Amino acid sequence: MQKLDTLQSLSRRPALGMVIAFIPGIFLAELHPSWVVALLLFSFTALALLLALVASFSLRFSFLLKGIWSYGLLLFASFSAGYIANYYEWRNVERISPWGSGQIIGRIVDTPQHTERALRLPLEIVYADSLPQRSRWMLYLYAKERSNLTPPKEGDTIAVCITSPRLLHEVKLPSYRSWLRSKNCSGTLSTRDSLYTIKYRGKAGSLQEKAQDLRARYLQRIDSLPLSKEEKAFVAAIALGYKSRELNGINEAFRTLGTAHLLSVSGFHLAVVCGFVFLLLRGLHRYPSLRHLPSLAIIVVAWLFATLTGFSAPTVRAATMVTLYQVALLLALPRDAINLLAFTALFLLLLHPGYLFDIGFQLSFLSLLSILLFLPFFRVPKKGKWHPLLHYLYQAIALCFSAQFLTFPLVLYHFGRVPLLFLWSNIPLVFLASLIIPLSLFILLATPLLAYAPAVQQVAVSLLSGLLKGVSFSVNYLMPSSEVYEKTISMGELLGLYLLLFSLYFILCRVFPFSRQRPFEALKTIPRNRFSYLAKSRKQHLEIFKDREKSNL
Repeated sequence: MQKLDTLQSLSRRPALGMVIAFIPGIFLAELHPSWVVALLLFSFTALALLLALVASFSLRFSFLLKGIWSYGLLLFASFSAGYIANYYEWRNVERISPWGSGQIIGRIVDTPQHTERALRLPLEIVYADSLPQRSRWMLYLYAKERSNLTPPKEGDTIAVCITSPRLLHEVKLPSYRSWLRSKNCSGTLSTRDSLYTIKYRGKAGSLQEKAQDLRARYLQRIDSLPLSKEEKAFVAAIALGYKSRELNGINEAFRTLGTAHLLSVSGFHLAVVCGFVFLLLRGLHRYPSLRHLPSLAIIVVAWLFATLTGFSAPTVRAATMVTLYQVALLLALPRDAINLLAFTALFLLLLHPGYLFDIGFQLSFLSLLSILLFLPFFRVPKKGKWHPLLHYLYQAIALCFSAQFLTFPLVLYHFGRVPLLFLWSNIPLVFLASLIIPLSLFILLATPLLAYAPAVQQVAVSLLSGLLKGVSFSVNYLMPSSEVYEKTISMGELLGLYLLLFSLYFILCRVFPFSRQRPFEALKTIPRNRFSYLAKSRKQHLEIFKDREKSNL
């Protein structure tokens, strides 16, 4: 069981303590950025590390490397690193100055996304009226789509006339402002009309552009499948992470049912793909010379899947965590799940502190942490004593319910609404998605080979079509009975809810101390222990009474 009920459990997980100290440093740099504070923290950290180096050669100061001193030094260094890293990144986001309307030229640096009203283009400004020529800021442009032009892609250059931009500090919606900050975006732009010109790039240069071109080729294969537009959009979203205009209606239905995470390629999709590969190679563990092959194959498949999705941020985060876990498995290192999760978060935040303000990043790590902490409290019955269907239903409900403990307050804070049918809607849709993802990838990757076996291709496409009809039936069946709880909470209420939840967790850890692996079994072990104690006491009492009777005789 992954327990966090004592300070000793925190000291055994140094990465967890480091990320806990790193996050306040990021927030402090966001609220009060100052190069003076950054310089002071850097100086104090360097001095503390120098004292630790001296202590390693001197017995008089050796206490600095023991116990709470060394742990405190580690936390202080992590806090300073968080402040310095976010301050350096903040300078590139917030130093932009307002300017009026005019013409801009920008390069598209990420995949354009279709929203309900416009096409959202992430631009790196190359030229803008009234701005220094050396300035290169990141802005989001909302432009009307033009049917007579080829859709723009990453690496293209666009020239357009804009109205006055809306800078980051002028965005009033907190969730949207946090999302822009997570993208290192300094603000948003809007066009006066749909008149703009695009200069299409040539051959892909960067690795991400090559990944985008590879995904575009597989999207063409999806367009050639004998499916409806909505089914093609669903397959493109769930297998390759591409969201088109046809997905807007499906996305709203899945959001109402509490299953919108299925349409955003993330750790769940990567876990399905890697789990499928593990099932294919699980028999190799019997052979000593091939026991490392499954771990290596999972690492390769994880990054290949990240490439197919265009190196989307959630997939890269999940692939990084899978890689770290498999490397620990190959090197026979301790594999503490909570410490590994914290190390992954720390590694990603060091690379890009703005991830902390990404709602997807917050939900991903909090859901995993919630599962690791609360899932052991639900005793999973053995498969042999239950029907397989009941076993799956119980596991699915326990997994969904445990993941909601730490994500429920965050969803209320950001979105102000929580679907009440998420437990029942996740059971059929997650099961169907677990089958659609590997089948879709198999059809897309094996299309050249399936051309020589049309019968196999027809069977695979028919099976995929049947699964998609199952998804449509489940959504249409569940939508009439779906309800949404609407409640917006403040930051203070959010912190209060988390304080209450962690207090509940600590109480549960104290109440159920008998079972290390499955604390919920303590409900059975407590009365059995008491009855066994009473029975043993009664037996001893009877033996003593008989000995006294024999002595009296």
